[in-house]
Amino acid sequence: MRVRSTGLEPGQLQNMYGITGDQGVPMFEFLSPVQTGTTTFDPEDDNLMSEKNLNKIEEDFGGADPPPGSAQGQDLARAAQAGAGIFGATVGSSLGNAYVGMNLPGDSGFTTTDVVKAGVNSVVPFGKTSDVEQAGIDYTGGGQVYDRAFGDQAKAGLQTAAFTAGGAFVGRVIAGQDVMDAAKDAAKVGAAYYIGNAIAGPTGGKVVSWITNLFS
Repeated sequence: MRVRSTGLEPGQLQNMYGITGDQGVPMFEFLSPVQTGTTTFDPEDDNLMSEKNLNKIEEDFGGADPPPGSAQGQDLARAAQAGAGIFGATVGSSLGNAYVGMNLPGDSGFTTTDVVKAGVNSVVPFGKTSDVEQAGIDYTGGGQVYDRAFGDQAKAGLQTAAFTAGGAFVGRVIAGQDVMDAAKDAAKVGAAYYIGNAIAGPTGGKVVSWITNLFS
């Protein structure tokens, strides 16, 4: 395109533009097209886009995964890691409570096999809480906040928190998170479980650890 000059003095055009007659300028083409070359194309071929652009359209609208390192790709990765962390922490807390239930003062009657079964049972949707896990929950969640924050119950809560953190760590690593970052986030999850458990028992520990997983 080429810019055209009106040939008028500054300020004149505003008094004349849009006016008909000898003293007016009803219309003026400020830009005019200028041919700079020629090209030919096959009208039967409607695919005039480069392969790169076609691939970009496929990525944006065809359901393909976002490119690695892109903002969308990073968001999806973080969401997957958080979800895996929540799942792992849930299994870990079940194992932790079952471990506590197996090691109650006196002969609990439970074995390592019962603990493993409790962890497996936690993977099943709407699975029933096993007896060994329930025993650990009853012990850890009993008493007042002081009891859960200090003494033997606090130690039991700390053990369950360690299992919870371990589950979150494994889940996040499997989901592709860097090992060191996963370890840091899992430590936060374990601390969150311990604090939540001390305040509101095992249920509180799970809820706080889930929230921490979401925002880690």
